[in-house]
Amino acid sequence: MRPLKQITDTLRRAIIAELQKVNSDVVDTELGLEAPMALAHSAEIRSLELLLQEVANEATPRTAQSRENSTIGKLEEYGEFVDVFRFSATRGRYKVMFIGTTGSTIPANTILKASNNVSLFLIDDVVFASGVAFGEVMTQEAGAANRPPNDTTIPLIITNGIFGVEQEAFIQEDGTPPRDIEDIEDFRRRIEAAYQTESHGGRKADFRLWAQNIEGIKQVYPYSALPTAEHPQIADLGIGFPRIYIEFENNEIDDDVFKKYKDIITQKGTLTGGQIILLPCKILALDFQLVIQSGNESAIRDVAEETIRNTLLQIRPYISGVDLVRKDTITNLEIASEVRHAVESFGNVSAVIIRNGGTPITDYTLSNGEIPIFNGWTV
Repeated sequence: MRPLKQITDTLRRAIIAELQKVNSDVVDTELGLEAPMALAHSAEIRSLELLLQEVANEATPRTAQSRENSTIGKLEEYGEFVDVFRFSATRGRYKVMFIGTTGSTIPANTILKASNNVSLFLIDDVVFASGVAFGEVMTQEAGAANRPPNDTTIPLIITNGIFGVEQEAFIQEDGTPPRDIEDIEDFRRRIEAAYQTESHGGRKADFRLWAQNIEGIKQVYPYSALPTAEHPQIADLGIGFPRIYIEFENNEIDDDVFKKYKDIITQKGTLTGGQIILLPCKILALDFQLVIQSGNESAIRDVAEETIRNTLLQIRPYISGVDLVRKDTITNLEIASEVRHAVESFGNVSAVIIRNGGTPITDYTLSNGEIPIFNGWTV
């Protein structure tokens, strides 16, 4: 994009040149009437260039804007073409314990307040068959800011008095916390992945493509069936029991997500003539030890842990025919190098020791569906 002054100077010189054709005595002083004339027209040209640039950005999902940020934003349309839709903000849902007398009833839509002023409502009537009863509540507003404190000892308060029911209620588990609308760049990446992955009705890439719109799935790892003593024909016919490992968000297994993904696979017709086995990813919990030569030990550990976690996020099982880059090996030297670089302003780390079940490792290649995580520090 040209600077405004460059546009103005170009126009001013063009005006002077035209005036000199009529009167050769005209001199370019940058102070005559041509200056404001050039400035006025350059502003119009700059606005046109900005508009053309905005239109050009909409030509590809990599640079297209969202409708919420631009009147001509096409990013959502690109997603619609490949059945990729932005995840909306969601409400939180929690199981709550109420205390009261037998026979008492708490009506649906009763409002409860958390200690951080988040409002929730009771989804269905709760009837006491004893002195304790349980019900489900949902936050009134969507978005992560509307999450009640993650502490089962801090009570929710029923805002209106109900005969036979104590005013305090207690969340029994973390439940399903509310989420913000999907980050626009995460949405963009899913759209680009869908365009780069052409559907062919059951190939490995398709299983990843079909998981794109299921919230709660981070990635899937499909593997072809292997021949066994019971099914030796698999090697020849290429059919049998392929396995798909599902990597869940935060590594929390969700049965509802399992069902949604299986339903999509069934709808695509890939289960006819064979069975597909869905499994959660296997977690490889790694322990780490730092050999610190000098510096602030606490700060070094904090920075090192974040560095290790981010490095492990980049190491995933390799799927041939789908992944363009193979990065499925945990290398001690690579992680140690990343850690040393990250902590150099806090001190010096001479070595990083990685242990798998107590056994030190230097190089480790992930097996099918195996996900590495930071388990903790060892002395």
